[in-house]
Amino acid sequence: MLNATWLETFTVLSRLDSFTRTAARLNMTQPGVTQHIKKLEQQVGTPLLVRHGKSFSLTDAGVAVAALGRRRQAEEDALRQDLGQDDPGRGHVRIACPGGLAVLIYAEVEVHLARWPELTLSLQAAPQASIEALLLSGELDLGILHRELDAPRLMAERLGRDRLNLILPSDAADRPEFETLQKLGLVDHPDAAALADRLLAANYPDYRGSAGLRRRAFLNQIGQILSPVSAGAGYTILPQSAVLAQQGQGTFRTAALKAPLEDDLWLVRQKQEAPPARLAFFEAAIRRTCARLAD
Repeated sequence: MLNATWLETFTVLSRLDSFTRTAARLNMTQPGVTQHIKKLEQQVGTPLLVRHGKSFSLTDAGVAVAALGRRRQAEEDALRQDLGQDDPGRGHVRIACPGGLAVLIYAEVEVHLARWPELTLSLQAAPQASIEALLLSGELDLGILHRELDAPRLMAERLGRDRLNLILPSDAADRPEFETLQKLGLVDHPDAAALADRLLAANYPDYRGSAGLRRRAFLNQIGQILSPVSAGAGYTILPQSAVLAQQGQGTFRTAALKAPLEDDLWLVRQKQEAPPARLAFFEAAIRRTCARLAD
């Protein structure tokens, strides 16, 4: 049987992705964390980490052991709840949502996390298919989807909508021609092609698919996408949540489109007779965040 203390250390490390933060979270020294990982690797009989300078990644065995650690933590939390020890300031909360919402939600909950040191959070920015799979496998407490997920072990609550925006430099026309967009060029990001196939197709008869778009840049960090647009170096397409997550990135204009589009937002969670008390604050924070999108 794996040593519970070493497994907890490794599970926290896999979630925080940092020896420094893990040591602080567990009130340990960094050498102590390293020692726990080495002992667990000896017990398992195979490496759990691959180090890349100051960073690291999990091996296949590490992924499996981290998943085991998360399951055991969830079982312990459920046992405490069954025994009437459901402490709202203790335990692990697992949330996944689109990237812009992840930034906004964390801003809502960071003070709460600082207040409760025994409360931990895994907040993932993930594509819709991944969120659905994690919810169905029971690996998430809360997920935000663009559709109601029909599954017997899940329940859903509609929270509102997230508007899709065509973002332009501040000196651009409110309703530019497609030729103008092509001259500007797209500031691309991981979701841009899929969003273009929806928003541009609905508003520009000349649109022939994202493969034909002229691209000026590709950025995969949400905090960087609006900067080149503000500088006049292209346009981009983002949901309102991602725009709010980048406040302070300069000036820009949102196009006035003839056929605006919005995505529904559904809060999906595991169906439980008495949900863990620690989830109540995070559900409320998600509701507040989604309400901001309608302002």
